[in-house]
Parts: sequence; C-alpha cells; structure tokens
Amino acid sequence: MGIWILSISFMMHSAFAAPTCPSGTSAVGGTCLPSSDPSGVTTNTSEDLSTIVLQVVNIALGFAALFAIAAIIYGGFLYIFDGGNAKMSEKGKKVLINAAIGLVIIILSYTIVAVVSNTVTQIGSGSS
Repeated sequence: MGIWILSISFMMHSAFAAPTCPSGTSAVGGTCLPSSDPSGVTTNTSEDLSTIVLQVVNIALGFAALFAIAAIIYGGFLYIFDGGNAKMSEKGKKVLINAAIGLVIIILSYTIVAVVSNTVTQIGSGSS
C-alpha cells in the first residue's frame, strides 16, 4: 500500500511539473503564459483574468487531490483494522475504490485544464 501511494505521488509530481516554456512566456500553474512587459505591468487584462482563473482551478484540483488521498488513507485504515467485521471490510473496499476513481478523475481534469489553457494561450498569441 505504501509503495502504491509513493508511486502515485511521483506520478502527480511529474504530472504537475512546470513545462519548458519558449522565450516571451513563463510557466504559470503548469502552463506557458505570455510574460508581462519589462515594467511588470501586463497590457492585456484577459491574460490577468485567465491567469487568475487557471490558478484558482489548479488550487481547487490540488485540494481535491489532497481530499482523495486522505480518503484513500481512511479507506485503508477501515480495511486493515476491520477486526473480522465483514461490513467494515466492505466499507473500506468501497472507500478505497471510490477514492482511487476520484483521484484518477482529478488527475485527468488537471491534464485537460492544462491542455485547454495551453491551446487557448497559443491561439490567443497567434502562434501555432
């Protein structure tokens, strides 16, 4: 069980790793967004809004992932410490399965958000 959680954490680390961005852009929330001008002021407010929305979505997905991992740990405790009670063992299995499905959905959601954000950013900047 510990090795499985460790492998999930490595997968999440590589999934949430910052991309290598081309010049004129910087990594924000796992995607490449246009950099601001030298004065530090971004000239387009839609870039600011998209950055804020992307950060909020990433934070929400991070909390959801933490909740799913906590549910996996809780389900593991229920399953391991069932004390011979078949009902508790079944409940632990259900919690583990549902939490694992939820974690997969969260990781896929993060991937979809990153791909869509990156595509919209590239379309908005005119590059292909």
